Order: sequence, then structure tokens, then C-alpha cells
Amino acid sequence: MKVVIAVDNSEFSDAAVAAVVNRPWWGDTDILVYSVVPLMVPALNDFSPHYHELARIQSSELKLTKKLVADTVAKLKEALPYCTISGEVAEGNICDLIVGKASQWGCDLLIVGSHGRKGWSRLFLGSVAESVLNHAPCSVEIVKIPQPAETKSSKKDRKAASEANT
Repeated sequence: MKVVIAVDNSEFSDAAVAAVVNRPWWGDTDILVYSVVPLMVPALNDFSPHYHELARIQSSELKLTKKLVADTVAKLKEALPYCTISGEVAEGNICDLIVGKASQWGCDLLIVGSHGRKGWSRLFLGSVAESVLNHAPCSVEIVKIPQPAETKSSKKDRKAASEANT
């Protein structure tokens, strides 16, 4: 089985890695830890006033992401010594590259964490998990961080406070 786990530097990505660690895998499972750094440097020339600063930030992000992937690979190798685990970092469009890597690698399962954005923030920020789900050539597992259940009394308190303000 071939598994790609897409990671970034977030608690949602950590939850996805934990889901991989806490699952039994066959000994012939290949796991690829994959991360994409979005391009910050547009197709500008050196005459752009912000080109060098954006290039410096891009380089720094790439370095941090390579460390994140290396650390994640090490963690998975320790937890799953019977699996073959590798890592890779790319630069570009996050969704396109994740889906492309899954297709190119012959992936059976693609695992991503979800930020769980809703409403306006989802509309404006988009959803990597949703795009990957809709375009992946294989099964996709979206790992969410469980939210604490809201009690009936807290719902009543919030409703009462809302009614008091009107």
C-alpha cells in the first residue's frame, strides 16, 4: 500500500500524523510525507521593489518546511519501523502539487488534516482538504481535530445572552 500524508506546520497536520501513527499498517506499506510551500515570489524581475524580500521569505519557508518533513519522517520511522517512510518538499500550488504527487506516485490513500474553516473564512481562504478530496486519484482521509461537545446549558446561556442584547 502507498500512502501520502500531506503536512504543514499546524495542529491539524499534527493530528493527521497522529492518525497515521495510531493505525496498524502492513509491513509493505510505503508512506511519503509531503509538504508544499506556496510560491511567494511572483513572476517578477529583480527590478520589483519587493522581489528580494519575498525571495528571502520563500527561502526561509522552504528551509523550515524541509526541517518539518525531516522531523515528521523521523517520528514516523520510530513509530512504524516496519514501514518504508520517505519525505519530499515541493514549491507551488498546494492542491495541484499534492494531487499530482498522489497520482504520479501511484498512491492508494492520501491523508490530510483539515482546518475546519466555515462560512466566510472558508469562502475567502478556500479549502485545501476539499480541493484534494475532489481531485485526488485515490481515496482521501481528512483528519479533523475533535471539537469539545457543547453542552445544552451552554447553548441555553448563549441564547439567553443573545436575547438579552436585543
